[in-house]
Amino acid sequence: TTYSDTQLDIYRYLKRVEDALTADGIDPMTVPVVVFAHSMGCHVISNYAWDAQCRPERVNETGDVSPFCRLETLASVVFAGCNIPLLSMGVRPEWKIPLRVAKADWGGEQMWESIYDPDDVLGYAIESEYKAWFNHRHPDAEAFRTDPPFNDFTRDPAKEIEPKDRKWELGEGFGFGMRRLAAATPLSHELYWHDRRVIDTARRAI
Repeated sequence: TTYSDTQLDIYRYLKRVEDALTADGIDPMTVPVVVFAHSMGCHVISNYAWDAQCRPERVNETGDVSPFCRLETLASVVFAGCNIPLLSMGVRPEWKIPLRVAKADWGGEQMWESIYDPDDVLGYAIESEYKAWFNHRHPDAEAFRTDPPFNDFTRDPAKEIEPKDRKWELGEGFGFGMRRLAAATPLSHELYWHDRRVIDTARRAI
């Protein structure tokens, strides 16, 4: 299926990175990963991380997925025009589990920024999606911490980075051309990476 092909593509890319690091004598688990995702890509990377960590057989046929390829060193995330709330609208909020960005000492600030323009009909706020998880009200929150229900993968909301919404009217740095005009319409969905503040956020994440 397209879903499984996508999972396998992401896995193979991460495996190439892991193999290159190992060939250079670098322990991959000392290397922080930063994710930049746009639109449905936010949903795709979230699905990949969940499957790699909790349902590895969905990622490759053997189910053998290394910690690096499970995104256990995911340090920071920048989402733009995220449509996870649209794609998961049939799931009750108290059951939603976020992408895991574990708190760690990487020698810098960790972040999970989710940027959306109010004119973007495909971009949404996501903080409220995961309030139950981070407030320890998710039905399985305690089980993940003490008796992991999925593939023995341990999670603790208190040790994870929460997403922070950034509601921005795009257009800063666009001048007065067509992009500036489009930023005030639903076409803003395609313009995030042209906005100086979005680029600055990505730079800060790195």
